[in-house]
Amino acid sequence: MATSKIYLDTRRMTDNFGVIKILVIHNRSQRMYSTGIKIKENDFKKFQSQVTEDGLSGKVKNEETIYLFNILYGKSLFGKEEMEGYLLRSKSIISELGSGFTFEKFKYRFDNFEGVQKLSNLKESGLFSFFEDYANSLKKEDRIGSANAYRSAANSIKRFLLEMPKSLRYELNLPIFKSIATVEIPFEIVTDKFLEFYETWMLRSGKKSKLKDGADLPATITSVGINLRQLRSIFNLAKESRVTNHYPFGKGGFQIPAANNTKKSLSKSDIQKILAYKSDSTNLEQRSHDLWVFSYLSNGMNLTDICLLKKDDFDDRNKTISFIRSKTKRTSKKKQKSITIYLEDQQLEILDRWKAKSAPFLFEFLKKDMDATRIKSIVSQIIQVTNKHMREIGKKLCIKDDITTYTARHSFATILLRSEVPITFISKSLGHASLQTTEAYLGSFEEEKVKEYMRALR
Repeated sequence: MATSKIYLDTRRMTDNFGVIKILVIHNRSQRMYSTGIKIKENDFKKFQSQVTEDGLSGKVKNEETIYLFNILYGKSLFGKEEMEGYLLRSKSIISELGSGFTFEKFKYRFDNFEGVQKLSNLKESGLFSFFEDYANSLKKEDRIGSANAYRSAANSIKRFLLEMPKSLRYELNLPIFKSIATVEIPFEIVTDKFLEFYETWMLRSGKKSKLKDGADLPATITSVGINLRQLRSIFNLAKESRVTNHYPFGKGGFQIPAANNTKKSLSKSDIQKILAYKSDSTNLEQRSHDLWVFSYLSNGMNLTDICLLKKDDFDDRNKTISFIRSKTKRTSKKKQKSITIYLEDQQLEILDRWKAKSAPFLFEFLKKDMDATRIKSIVSQIIQVTNKHMREIGKKLCIKDDITTYTARHSFATILLRSEVPITFISKSLGHASLQTTEAYLGSFEEEKVKEYMRALR
């Protein structure tokens, strides 16, 4: 069986810096795989002397040493998620491959590991180059929505830099940029004060007008938070890959504003109106109504997952659908949580109405040869059309609350909670990784439930 260990490659050292690699040995052959981490040879020897069979010596208090140990040997933070270190991951890959091990198979899995090593290919450059490199890496994984989100955040910050008044530019010691394409800054420019100014600018005119000559509009605190969390993730990644040690967030740093993200769900009576509604209008209204109802009845499944359902996900005999949420499908976790949905008559009727004639998709909305970008575009269009027609249906039914595809998911969870369904069941139905996630999700829109519980005290 193959083995792996941490190794310092000193063959092409510059300024006494070698590259830490994973050395894999198999059938008397060996290959090395770079972590992208550079370290002086003497520092590496000192570091290795502190590593024992039981882990890092308890006497070690140096944060950089502990940090390096976590990346190489233990668990390390990747954004908010805990990821396996290099050595643990290499051993996991070897174990997974078993007797079928080849260096080619190992390399493929190692290179596509969603951990710190993925960042070794990102060039050590400015903030926006790092943004773009990371967005490109997401796009290669077909994570088009995530890639676009990072690019959107980057472009927003670039606009802020372009529109910055001279006095502020001088205060932050920034150059004059001629166009958005020329905007680049080092990581160190982003300080507490920089972020405070950016937040103020966003809330004043951070939303770009859709009209050609229209004035820019104030952005919401939610939009500010989204952009700043993307930026924070970039700093986490850059620090993880040792592109920079500068970090303006966290304890003692800039605090990202929290939005009052109150999720709204429909009442059960409004839900019943929608379920009973019979479309006598356009084919698009029928489709929109069907998709919303299917989403609500199918554990609040979002429209992206509905569109991506495969024929193999449907068990015709037992009338069930089993799937893994696209949102979590690409994580490095070994065990993905599959969600099973039991289809009732109304769901089966909807499926029969929109069933694809040929594989691989269950519904007819996507085609076999579409790439990820095209799929993202089609699904976005479907969501927009669905929201438009559901709002119109809401008006017909005299429902005051806004009705969107998100409302279906929120309503599914809320009505279960109001019906005293155990939170463990709700969590499993939603496909959440933990009960804490479900509690946070429900807590954001269950104020009336809290009040009800509090009244029971009197």
